[in-house]
Amino acid sequence: MPLYTARFRSVKIDIVQSLQTAKGPSASEKPEMKFDVDGAMRHELVMRAKDFVDPGAWLMGLFFSALGAGFALVVIYGILYLAGAVNLTGAAWGGAEIAYLSSALVLFVSCWAGSSVFLAIRRARTALIERDRGEGNWKLVDEEKWERYTTMLRLAAERVEREREAAKAKAARGVVLR
Repeated sequence: MPLYTARFRSVKIDIVQSLQTAKGPSASEKPEMKFDVDGAMRHELVMRAKDFVDPGAWLMGLFFSALGAGFALVVIYGILYLAGAVNLTGAAWGGAEIAYLSSALVLFVSCWAGSSVFLAIRRARTALIERDRGEGNWKLVDEEKWERYTTMLRLAAERVEREREAAKAKAARGVVLR
């Protein structure tokens, strides 16, 4: 029984050097990204429970949750310590200390599980793309967002073309752009 299903497309990203020079103090050729929309390929990712048990994802999730939740818990402990509500160095722990430690444990484990599931899905998507299409730079676009993505690329290409035509027209009239 699948727990997660995703339908998306992969688009190759090519970075080319533009003939147009950049404006400003470092006037050199600027890189331009080209998206090969015509060569897009459809993919479907189906993940079962065993696919979420990715040791690399769980190890990275442990690291990220230790950083994120650990920082938040230290700040909360500092505030509670200054307020006099919690003192973990004392001999007898009261209800506030036990509540703090149990909520810290719940927060850490939930952050670990959430980030690990996210990373497992991301690693599975990357592995699927590399298996189907090989190494390279790929833009992954969800199937629901595909129309908007292609529309935005078309509008951006039209804008760049209008800017180039305007620059050529000004250059033909003898006006130099700076």
